[in-house]
Amino acid sequence: MHLAVHSRLLTFGRVAGGVATVFDVLKDAVGESGTLVFPTYTTRLGPDEAFDPMTTPSQMMGALPEYARRQPGVGRSSCPMHSHAAVGARARVVLEADETVSLGAGSSFEAMSGAGFQVLLLGCSFQEGATFVHHVEALVGVPYRRWLALPRKVRGGDGTVRDLTLRYYGRNDDAPANDFTPVERRAEAEGGARRVAVNARSSFLFACTSVERLVRSMLAIDSFALTERAQ
Repeated sequence: MHLAVHSRLLTFGRVAGGVATVFDVLKDAVGESGTLVFPTYTTRLGPDEAFDPMTTPSQMMGALPEYARRQPGVGRSSCPMHSHAAVGARARVVLEADETVSLGAGSSFEAMSGAGFQVLLLGCSFQEGATFVHHVEALVGVPYRRWLALPRKVRGGDGTVRDLTLRYYGRNDDAPANDFTPVERRAEAEGGARRVAVNARSSFLFACTSVERLVRSMLAIDSFALTERAQ
């Protein structure tokens, strides 16, 4: 099993052993032949701040990704916006993705989809954790986003800083807010996602390829299907 895990651990209340227990349970679940990936995004990092995969903290991703990226044997990709921490059999698929592409073709999201990954939303909804859906928006080319070329800096393992231009699929100024609730409902109803109730919230498991097909079909009918302007 190869999992990309987005999480909201507050959903589970107090867990004996804390975040370390959650990480160990996930690692045992995928086994030695599996892979774990965690989002360590730095979407608020500015153009003059060097992103260092070894030391730059993730931003607003929660406790689990921050714990995971510091563990022995865990690598981190070098995209200065949408980096991922990865460990396991197919970690290289993620770690070697093009650092200049945040979403869409050539990105680590495409690499995970092609390698048969599933996404686990642990205690969070599609709206909160399904960044993969933004990747599909980029593949399709939705009308409320556009490609941006962003100057960024990345610090390598030898300490030298290199400049790069990052391709990012950003929102237009007048873009309606995203609403992934319809994707969540249809994915569960049509068997593309499994839902497990957790206290007053839910966890979801879905294959990247399955949700990509669903999102593509929804956008083919209504290009604003993932927004509050859906018809």
